[in-house]
Amino acid sequence: MKGPFRNLALLLTLCSLTVIAADIEVKPNGDAGPSLKGAALRSTDLDRSIKYYKTGLGMVVTGKLVNGAVTEVFLGFEGRENQPGLVIFRDSTPGKSPPVDHGNAANRVILTMPDVAAIAARLTAAGYEAGEVHGNGNVKVLMIKDPDGHAFELVQLPQGDIHLKGAMH
Repeated sequence: MKGPFRNLALLLTLCSLTVIAADIEVKPNGDAGPSLKGAALRSTDLDRSIKYYKTGLGMVVTGKLVNGAVTEVFLGFEGRENQPGLVIFRDSTPGKSPPVDHGNAANRVILTMPDVAAIAARLTAAGYEAGEVHGNGNVKVLMIKDPDGHAFELVQLPQGDIHLKGAMH
């Protein structure tokens, strides 16, 4: 297992009450500070979700962890294993993975992408719904939802070293 998910996998393994088999490699990196490893999203159909993220967004599966009835699939971008990624998970226990109810929450995962128009075209070509690309100056934004209705804001920033005062980097 590579990148930011090796520590998450170790934590999940240590917290588990059951024995799980995982290929975990831990290398000291000298940084013991806090960091964001990613977002975890429940899936009602892991195969469908994996296909969406791979085909539509160009992500790759970086690992998989099975702990009893719960399966977690780690996703990231090729060559970017040290950056935060996504974890999609499903609990196969009856009643534990019903359709996702997003209620009235205003939540979304924000990803920076080099070409949001290309992502919109890729999603459409693969048979997925893609919204319209909106621009605000030299920033372009595409709002999409995965098959379980999880919202994503794909942001295309101009090339170069960008520092937005008061914004997340």
